[in-house]
Amino acid sequence: MDSISSLWHVWVVGAVLVVIAIGFLFNFVVPAVRLKGHLAVAIDGLKVIKEKSGGVVLDLTEISDGPMHTPELAHSWSEYTETLHPQKEVDELGQERVVRWRSTALAETFFSEHALVVTPFKTEFYKHLPGILTGIGIIGTFLGLIIGLS
Repeated sequence: MDSISSLWHVWVVGAVLVVIAIGFLFNFVVPAVRLKGHLAVAIDGLKVIKEKSGGVVLDLTEISDGPMHTPELAHSWSEYTETLHPQKEVDELGQERVVRWRSTALAETFFSEHALVVTPFKTEFYKHLPGILTGIGIIGTFLGLIIGLS
């Protein structure tokens, strides 16, 4: 029991590392895998809609109810649809019909890495994690040296 109490600092550092690893797993890895799946489903759904419509999608609700229904994509899609403007032409019956949609902004503006990954996953913390772990290692090293010299 005495050897365990003399290694308390190792247990503290180990516990901190375990907490950080579990936090990384549940706050970053699991949501990232979920987002990857949602993006794959959305891409496949958009391909199906494009093939079915011959490349000209006239009904935007088909997209919003289909591939863009997930919470991660719904907000970006709703923001992007505000930039879409219908182009209408008169058909043979004399009625105006939407023949295409024109955007005043690039889709990449709304469906960017920053909008879908960086902000929701708070990746700034994980960018600083190597520095945090290095600091813990340096502190542990000097703590070990002090304990060893005393």
